[in-house]
Amino acid sequence: MEGGAPPAGGDGMEPRGDMSRRRTWSRSTSLHPPPESMLRGCDAKEGDDGDEDELDEEESLEAGSQNSGKSPNPADPGSANTGAGAKWHAKIMLDNFTHTKDAPGGKIKACRGMPMINVSEFLAGLENANGRWLFRGPLNGWAGLVNLELKSLTKKVSSLGGISVKRMWNACSGNALPDKSVFGKSVRATFEAPAWTQSGYVDGSKGFMWWFTPVSLQGLLHEGKKLAKPGILCGEQSITEMEKVGGSCAEARAVWCHAFAHRYPVEKETLSDRQTYHTGVLVEWDHGRFMTVVELAYLYGCSGYKGRSNWCEDKLKTPTELFQAMPDGMKVPYDTSRAEIRAYDVPLNCSREKFEEYLARYSPSGQCPASEQRFWDPKSMRLPP
Repeated sequence: MEGGAPPAGGDGMEPRGDMSRRRTWSRSTSLHPPPESMLRGCDAKEGDDGDEDELDEEESLEAGSQNSGKSPNPADPGSANTGAGAKWHAKIMLDNFTHTKDAPGGKIKACRGMPMINVSEFLAGLENANGRWLFRGPLNGWAGLVNLELKSLTKKVSSLGGISVKRMWNACSGNALPDKSVFGKSVRATFEAPAWTQSGYVDGSKGFMWWFTPVSLQGLLHEGKKLAKPGILCGEQSITEMEKVGGSCAEARAVWCHAFAHRYPVEKETLSDRQTYHTGVLVEWDHGRFMTVVELAYLYGCSGYKGRSNWCEDKLKTPTELFQAMPDGMKVPYDTSRAEIRAYDVPLNCSREKFEEYLARYSPSGQCPASEQRFWDPKSMRLPP
């Protein structure tokens, strides 16, 4: 079995991850499975960015040797909030670029799997801070892609021997940025986000784990006061904030844990699909008021998918409660090479039977139409105490 979560296309967002080892998925569907549904899809094929990634590695080593032993300059307006963090790539397109899917009518859609931006907008968005080129963003509409430091520009070129990748510019060189006229097609920019993005979703709270409590349950955690917004705790906040709240729910103890598994619905199941299950754990608490679903899945796989989760009733609404609660730092393309832990408080009485009823409601045995199904062949079992 494979642990996992959500890609589905649509809603102007392409949830394909922007990673050095990303895969490009050719299967299309009118259903709404999460990105993890393609975890072992038979239609997958490797990306072709290997040469560009090797250049990125070289540049990282060069930058490391040049900056060895140096401390950030507090007078530098970008030193504390840019660079040295997660690496992101973007496609730099010509101003006249059009594409049926990505840029209908010449307007690039927001939130592409690998961010895309027209060359004029790219150059206009850069600012020089003491020799470092910063893109304040957001990049291609991704709320989390802000305060990015430009590290390099690479370009694919054709020759008799095939296609090769050439470095146009890198931050270590100290050279001026290339002129707009030399960009052409197939240009990729590499950025680094602020340093704190290496270890969490928000500055000051380490850990790629989040815990969501919907509005309907917030009152139980805050002495009967119903809050106007849903709540989400990220990383270490999950401990510190619960300690502040106190009370029977915040201090609850788990009395039972149940393992569950299911397949994701797809229009044309492959042999691999039929053998690939998503697994997780359902936690029953001693207060008996609600339960918590815990799963391991792609990093940013839910936030990069507009907060559409199988464990929330409003999955198909725009925006979802979950997406509204998420901090901007989570709203970036998902990463298929890394994972996160997700916890959802679900408004079900503490019983395995209620949870199984929920699974059945969104399965072929339930009453919902095929386009709204979430679980195929769901199973659950109580774990030993």
